[in-house]
Amino acid sequence: MDKIITYAYTEDLEDRSIRRRLRVLWIKYCVKYGIRPSQLEYIRDLKRVWLWVEDDCPDTDDWDSYLGFDSFEAYMSNSFAR
Repeated sequence: MDKIITYAYTEDLEDRSIRRRLRVLWIKYCVKYGIRPSQLEYIRDLKRVWLWVEDDCPDTDDWDSYLGFDSFEAYMSNSFAR
């Protein structure tokens, strides 16, 4: 989790490839710990990441400040549906 948070806070999330890398790190974390989008742990941990993203880069194309966490969660969960 620390690696994901550090990445989210230190990288330029305006760059789409950087955002995709964040999503890959998140998915690897979820797979490693057996966390699925339907679980409470998923939302709890993703909110921890969101706090750093929101502070550093709240207005990206994929999650704007108007929709906030909901659009961020949809973006990060997108690959789970495939």
